[in-house]
Amino acid sequence: MAPSFFSLIAKGLRAYPESLGLEMVRKHLAFQPLWAFEARLKERDGLLWRQQALVEGAQNLLGVLAGVNHLYYSTFQFKRMGDFISQMEHKPRQLYERLTAMLSGSEAASVIFHELVEEVADLAERRMPDVDLTTVRRQLARVERSWQISA
Repeated sequence: MAPSFFSLIAKGLRAYPESLGLEMVRKHLAFQPLWAFEARLKERDGLLWRQQALVEGAQNLLGVLAGVNHLYYSTFQFKRMGDFISQMEHKPRQLYERLTAMLSGSEAASVIFHELVEEVADLAERRMPDVDLTTVRRQLARVERSWQISA
């Protein structure tokens, strides 16, 4: 009996192309450097923007790791984060717990985010040396600077 159309499609999807992994990493290497202006967000009542940046950051972290680990991933109605993370061979330690803490709205969220971006960038650099991490490295180096009005 000849294989069905759907079994052939499913078999093809299991063979994750290296080029897709590379494009996933490149696409998701986009992070708002929240750690560089956290204090100003409090003064400006930027809670909603902060939460959005954290959610988008978490989605992009997972997207980079999906590419590194050759896992299919979409942010559209993403569920079962723990199950997805458990499939990853290459990931930061305690990723699920740290992402959960980052998204919980804790004071330490931007610190956790900064650490995870750094670890994921290092992992991507080791696993996919063709990826350009210049922009991410520049963002990681940003620090909060207070504005001073000189007389």
